[in-house]
Amino acid sequence: TICGLADGNNWAIKTIVNKFRGEFEARLKPSLATVGV
Repeated sequence: TICGLADGNNWAIKTIVNKFRGEFEARLKPSLATVGV
């Protein structure tokens, strides 16, 4: 890309996902509980 900020932003997100991978995976797993409206 032309803008260098995009590369820096991707690095930050990648670091956060690597440090909290288990928590991200737990949130992405489908649960058996249903949400009532």
